[in-house]
Formats: sequence, structure tokens, C-alpha cells
Amino acid sequence: MGMRYQASAIDPTLADRLLADPDDDLIDELLDAGLDLDKMWHAAQIVLAGTMEAEEPLLTGQAVGDDMGYGPAVLALPPDVARVAASLESVTRAQLIARFDVADMRAQMAYPMVWDEDPDELAAEVADAAMTLVDAYRQAAAQGHAILSAIT
Repeated sequence: MGMRYQASAIDPTLADRLLADPDDDLIDELLDAGLDLDKMWHAAQIVLAGTMEAEEPLLTGQAVGDDMGYGPAVLALPPDVARVAASLESVTRAQLIARFDVADMRAQMAYPMVWDEDPDELAAEVADAAMTLVDAYRQAAAQGHAILSAIT
């Protein structure tokens, strides 16, 4: 099974509700209905931010709910979503492919440790995962939504 990244855009009213009363069942339900970067989340973060040490864009916000196996879910409120979306505004798939470096993935021990496979295919897969996240932030910001995310 392994670690995977899930995220879901949610309206601000629901975000406020989760902050006031974190409902773990609802959090699970929302994450299951959202996007899933599967196991390429780590590499997507690296091509977007340069390192896993950066919290953004993957885990922007504040913790809500119980530990989901690799920490609690994280909730980015609409102002944070808008800020992150603005920082990703000019990102393109071609840029992400160009940023992909197998040696860097190995050096940062990027999960899921598949870096001996075809580099062109890996670059495309990582770029697709990263663009899924970029597009989610762009769409959520345009709608004034929050983003709930977790590594599960």
C-alpha cells in the first residue's frame, strides 16, 4: 500500500467547521473524494519546492483531526490557498519536467524509491502529479476554497 498524498478543496464554511470540531470520519470522506497523488507526492514536492523541507505546497496550513498514520490532516484556509496558488501561477509542466533530476531524487531519498526506472517516464509521471496539485490550488483559489490534505 505505502504512503500516499490526498487533498480536497472544501468550502470555507466546512473548513471552519473542521477547525472548530475535527471530525475524523468526515476528514477521511473528504480526502477520499478529492485528488490522490498516490506515491509520487514526495517527488512532486521536490520539483515544486526543491526540497521536502518546505511545507508548501504539499502541507500548507494547520493540523486538524487525529494522526492518520503519518500525521494529522492539514487545512489550508482560503487566504493560504490564494497565496500558494499565486506562488504557483507561472508553473508549467515543461518547467517541472526540466526540474526533474534522478540524482536529486536519490540524494533526497524521495519516496517511492523507483529512481532506477526510465528517467523520461519518471519525469512525466512526477510532472503530472505536481501539475495535479498546482491545478488544485489554482481552482480552489479561484473559488475561494480551503484545501484539506494529508499523507495517508
